[in-house]
Amino acid sequence: RMQQAVNVRVVGLLHAAAEETELGKRLAQLEEACELLLHADTPAEVAAGCFDYFAQLHSDPHTSLRRYAAHFLVRVGSHKPGLALRCLPIVVAVLADADS
Repeated sequence: RMQQAVNVRVVGLLHAAAEETELGKRLAQLEEACELLLHADTPAEVAAGCFDYFAQLHSDPHTSLRRYAAHFLVRVGSHKPGLALRCLPIVVAVLADADS
């Protein structure tokens, strides 16, 4: 039951971040979602379910969002080691970005 509440909260935060126009608020929402996803009690599958969202950030026009996507995925790889290999291609793409 608690895990379902976490899932609902994460989905809400990611949706709100996608709609937010102020960059600072958007990054704060992404950070809150990240903290929930990386909590020890959150199953790796839940974090994996958000990969597409963060993968799409690597083509965002805002450098800070592209960097945050890489930051999130590196943290996923360290907190949820079973997902590390799935994180690497996106991190490599973001790090290859000239703005990184």
